[in-house]
Amino acid sequence: MSAESVLSKFHEAAAEPLSKKIENQKKATGKKVVGCFLYDIPEELLHAAGLQPLLFWGTNRPISMADTLIQSFCCSLVRSAVEALADGTLNKLDGMLIPHVCDSAQQMSSTWKYNSGGMYVEDYFVPKKLYSQASREYLIEELNRLKGSIESLSGRKVTPALLKESINLYNEDRALLRQLNDIRLKKPGAISDRDFYTSVKASMIMPKEEHILLMKDLLNSLKDARGGEAPKIKVVLSGILWEPPQVLDVFAEVGVAIIGDDLYNGSRYFLKDVATDGDPMEALADRHINNIPFCCYHYPRQEVAQHLIKLVKETGAHGIVILEIKFCEPQDFEHPDLVKAIEEAGIPELSLETELQTIALGQMRTRLEAFVEMIGE
Repeated sequence: MSAESVLSKFHEAAAEPLSKKIENQKKATGKKVVGCFLYDIPEELLHAAGLQPLLFWGTNRPISMADTLIQSFCCSLVRSAVEALADGTLNKLDGMLIPHVCDSAQQMSSTWKYNSGGMYVEDYFVPKKLYSQASREYLIEELNRLKGSIESLSGRKVTPALLKESINLYNEDRALLRQLNDIRLKKPGAISDRDFYTSVKASMIMPKEEHILLMKDLLNSLKDARGGEAPKIKVVLSGILWEPPQVLDVFAEVGVAIIGDDLYNGSRYFLKDVATDGDPMEALADRHINNIPFCCYHYPRQEVAQHLIKLVKETGAHGIVILEIKFCEPQDFEHPDLVKAIEEAGIPELSLETELQTIALGQMRTRLEAFVEMIGE
């Protein structure tokens, strides 16, 4: 299959309405589909239990019903996810997993339980501090608790052998995404930033078995691709999501290439593998703990800023662009210290506010153009 055909499938999967995604997954796999709301859900556990995970973070549709169920000052990720519950978009899900990573997500969990008509809804109580031995021990215990709950939904025991099979499958997909990222960086123009990040997004939506086959076709089609000129302006993109998708088009229009990121639907999803030796439950916990630093967790030494600064130095990026989701409290709390650390490192920084539903793309383009001019000077 040609690269164009594969990318077309990825874009189609990414753009499908949530209700259609659920229907397609049930038809493709014959499995129960469990929604996973963002943030480091251990998909391998669901897969090993014979369930099909569907990662999502709300929709880009206008919000009209969610404000009757949850506070209007919650972020657009949570509000649009509740909107999809209220309008029936997600009523064909067989279950829902919600991690407690912020106050809004915790409130969303309670709202979901009271308004989903008896749907299986499970919490994932992740520790906020990830750097102590006690946190690791707690997380392993929480993963085992979650495993038992998932088994009660699926009716299938998650054995170490089954879990290792799922871990190997997910690691294979991550490795293919890393290969695609290498091509993007080493051969500018072989694949656009929008196409690459949509390939990552498709991995979060499609059954892994299908995505792996398509990724192999894509990589095979691109193996002899020739790169073009190196981009003049290169940035590291930071935040939670590259949403709405048009954001990436704005970067391309002003001639900015994204050569590194710490995004949930970017590098955080594919950069780190789960270890395949030892206890698989401990391996899942260790991947979570050792993943790219993230604003929803507490770190003692500004690890998020230090990771970004290191990434700029390693890639030769000209600056850092932060996509800040409106009303995201974890991002808001971290933002002043993050910007201060970046500025003290002598790195140009631009913060852009986004929402899933509405965004002033013209204003974003103007600010990004000014940022490019400043870097050029």
